[in-house]
Amino acid sequence: MFYWVLHWNWNEADHRETERSGLGWTPCSVFNTGISNPPIRSSDYRNGAHRPEMHVNTPSELRPLLVQKPIQINGYDIDVMGIVSNLVYPRWFEELRTLFLDLYWPLEDMLRQQQCPSVVTTHVDYKAPLTIFDKPEGRLWVAEISKVRWKVDVEIVTADTVHCTGYQVGIVLDLQRKKPIRLPEHIVDTYLQDYQRLEAERFAAP
Repeated sequence: MFYWVLHWNWNEADHRETERSGLGWTPCSVFNTGISNPPIRSSDYRNGAHRPEMHVNTPSELRPLLVQKPIQINGYDIDVMGIVSNLVYPRWFEELRTLFLDLYWPLEDMLRQQQCPSVVTTHVDYKAPLTIFDKPEGRLWVAEISKVRWKVDVEIVTADTVHCTGYQVGIVLDLQRKKPIRLPEHIVDTYLQDYQRLEAERFAAP
């Protein structure tokens, strides 16, 4: 799908553009691990109560908007050493992110809104090899979110082994202007609701 192969070359000019439009962000944690933090409401995001410091950094033990998918290893994924090629893992990242979008921001909605998520960074850490006989599972969740940037964490695992971890960072583009814009409100709303649900469950646990 075209909206996952579009990569935006983020540069200083784009950063200045977001600052001029009020979309710039300052890396500061709105949430930390303390239950005493005031919750962020979706109305706060819309009304700019946290501008320009709207930036949620998810604690590592929480996995809001988690999606999971069994991964099929095919013969063409195997390299000359008999293990899954390093080139295959970024493709699995894309498949997981496409699954995420199918659930939370389908293609038809993007086209109607003339908006498109775009990757600016992909990072992969290879931990342990996979063979064609393994049955891995892919997991992806939202790790950070600000007004104009998002970050998802990814891992590829089998029953008792983490084979690969990584992350992707991206923005959302206006397809007509080809400029970064705010993240859609419904994505932020859904993330904050799930984040706060997980926080409540974590602190309620004995």
